[in-house]
Amino acid sequence: MRPASALRPESWRQLYLRGLLLHLTNPKAILVWLSIAFIAVPVRGGVSHTGLVVAGCMGLGVLVFGSYAILFSTASARRIYAAIRRWLEGSLAIVFGVAGFELLTSRIALSR
Repeated sequence: MRPASALRPESWRQLYLRGLLLHLTNPKAILVWLSIAFIAVPVRGGVSHTGLVVAGCMGLGVLVFGSYAILFSTASARRIYAAIRRWLEGSLAIVFGVAGFELLTSRIALSR
């Protein structure tokens, strides 16, 4: 891997497109947004109701991910993350591992 000083800086457009593609190709994100849409749109909701739900989801996504971008682009946030990265990622691995085990051994999963 090349040192960070050897990397050429990317334009805002390249960074945005890379983040957009990362999110749009993330199957978890796709499934979450689809589940929100299915829950929020009633069976007989019509096109106008569906459009409002989709527009609301888009607005929420822009607000949340725009806020993440602004927050995590600060030097202090990068410094804090670098300091706690191992512990944070290790803790999340344990939490998701336990959650996955619970899902695999739940009564609903076993009854299928």
